[in-house]
Amino acid sequence: MKGQWLLMAMVLLGGSLLPIQAAMNGRLGGILENRSLAALVSFTVGTIGLVLYVLLSRASLPSIEVARTVPWWAWLGGLCGAIYVPVVIIAAPRLGVAALTGLSVGAQMAASAVLDQWGLLGLPVHPLTPGRTIGLVLIVVGVVLLQRK
Repeated sequence: MKGQWLLMAMVLLGGSLLPIQAAMNGRLGGILENRSLAALVSFTVGTIGLVLYVLLSRASLPSIEVARTVPWWAWLGGLCGAIYVPVVIIAAPRLGVAALTGLSVGAQMAASAVLDQWGLLGLPVHPLTPGRTIGLVLIVVGVVLLQRK
């Protein structure tokens, strides 16, 4: 159970960084007057950070045989970010970070429920029980209430 709490704390920290990233990238895009360039800068800085992390953690690279077993679609996860980050850079200054985050969380909850329900993309199945459904609805209602002006 202790590992669960640590994992949940890490997820909370990671999640709390998303609106901060949105604000930073939105500001960068506005100053540069080029949202695409701001997204490229964001990914470049992120890539450098990940390269340093991989080097410092001494992670081993997989063999060619292992790499060949990866489904083609699993290599494309970065494209999700390549769509999300420019959208955030455009939307954050216009909608505000709270509205952007609320809409994003609502969309994430809906997509997550679909992925869990059917175990899509190789995930374990987590059926949408009445309790989980109520929890999802409450999260979405909470997000809606937080966005009200």
